[in-house]
Amino acid sequence: MIGGALLAPISGLADADTSQTVEALEIDLFDVPSVETLEARGALIGAIDIRVLNIFNPNDPRENSGFYRLADELHVKTRESAVRHQLLFRAGDRIRRQRLSETERLLRSRSYFTNATVRVTHYDEVTNVASLTVTVHDVWTLDPELSVARSGGRSTATGGLVDQNFLGTGSALALTHTRDLDRSSTMLSYADNNLAGSWWRLSAADANNSDGGVRLFDLERPFYSLDSRDAVGVSVSDSVSRVARYSSGVIRDQIDEHHILNQVYYGWSGGLVNGEVSRWLVGVRADIARFGAQPGSVPLAPLGQDRQLVYPWMGWSWIEDRYETATNVDLIGRTEDLNFGRTAYLEVGYSSPSMGGAGHAMPFQLSLQDAWHLPASQLVFGTMSVVGRIQDGSTRNLTATVSGRYFYRPSDWDVVYVGLTGIATDRLDVDQQLLLGGDNGLRGYPVRFQSGHGSVLLTVERRAYTPWFPLRLVRVGFAVFADAGRTFGRDEFGAAPVGVLKDIGLGVRLGNNRSGLGNVLHIDLTHALVAQPGVGGLQLSMSTQQKF
Repeated sequence: MIGGALLAPISGLADADTSQTVEALEIDLFDVPSVETLEARGALIGAIDIRVLNIFNPNDPRENSGFYRLADELHVKTRESAVRHQLLFRAGDRIRRQRLSETERLLRSRSYFTNATVRVTHYDEVTNVASLTVTVHDVWTLDPELSVARSGGRSTATGGLVDQNFLGTGSALALTHTRDLDRSSTMLSYADNNLAGSWWRLSAADANNSDGGVRLFDLERPFYSLDSRDAVGVSVSDSVSRVARYSSGVIRDQIDEHHILNQVYYGWSGGLVNGEVSRWLVGVRADIARFGAQPGSVPLAPLGQDRQLVYPWMGWSWIEDRYETATNVDLIGRTEDLNFGRTAYLEVGYSSPSMGGAGHAMPFQLSLQDAWHLPASQLVFGTMSVVGRIQDGSTRNLTATVSGRYFYRPSDWDVVYVGLTGIATDRLDVDQQLLLGGDNGLRGYPVRFQSGHGSVLLTVERRAYTPWFPLRLVRVGFAVFADAGRTFGRDEFGAAPVGVLKDIGLGVRLGNNRSGLGNVLHIDLTHALVAQPGVGGLQLSMSTQQKF
């Protein structure tokens, strides 16, 4: 747990998750040496006990009622074998604090657990062997999904059945029908992060859309831990869709796109050395997109050239292992794992006619990330990325992004948040647009309201992470916020930028702590401060997001 007053006290979380996890051990941990002490002694791992806690805590009078007991009875608990297959240690291994901590992070990253701990529960000084208990806390994962959201004056809806822990195996199976801003879609999907008890991952999806369809298949054995030594994978994607191009918040034209994205790759690493990881990757990728006008229509903006890139590529990544646990940063009342180390990724490829590409091109991408602790309970997270290609002597489809996030906690449940993002583009492909509006930051304005070649967005929020836990189902937070942003440069249809747009608002945040969806429902009341045609008055919006 990060020190200082930046984070909510652990007692605020124990009410929901941690107390049941700790109490389930039913032992006196004070007689057990610390993990650091055991690691220094070269202690070995003996028995590994797996404990899977149900959704609600029967030892808590507030959760010991018919409703909660019925929910636990109907819930299919995660199988012990599904947990054991994800451990980064085995009986007979030497105890390493890093391996135990990373296992906790890996388990907490699964949508079907709300928390996970690895504890030393017994130690025999004579044999120098320690027993471990791995405790995970289940959530409800079978969701008859039915939701309607409205943001920026436009509505979306989703219905279907989703199980993110199918029969307790850790695999996900979903059949959904969605209607978003661009299309309606019926999709069947499956994903398994530990195929047949291994570290292989399989994901597949088949979607029948109103404007085409999508076929996805991905099989890989990734770098599943910081100390992994190799990775390999293959992915296939084939989609047919209709791309809507916007100007001033209105669809100006639509074009048809057939996009194929296939890849095979291999990676290797020396593992975790002195808290750092360096990895190399090589692969071959085919990125082919064909564009066409809709029958009987003429595009109002240039249609652009088809994209046919077939190329070998090489990548390098670097990660610093400086993870810390936190609460009430991006989520409400859930343990979060934040890396305060630097990370970097660089990739370069070369497409040529000899490989099947159209012309010569050098696709590239670069990303950097860092985080800092500042005095007086402050955190700063910074990211930078550049993605594009060099083709015919100039940059194409270039997008450069710089963003920063700042957190300051003046009291236990009070947070000041500031987010700033700047984006610059150059010669984007025809299926790409830089858009800014109610769906991505300017909450008081219609969706995709501005377009251009660059943008800047500033968000300031005063957040309240409350201990309120209605019906023992959702965590409640509140926010007062202001947004300001603009685009730069005329868009593809010649529209000039309208300058800086600003809004203010207040909102309620409902953190879903008992469901595998793990989303945060945003309910916002906003007011646009800069008048624009068709924009005025108060707007009520609801949307489901991954963060506060």
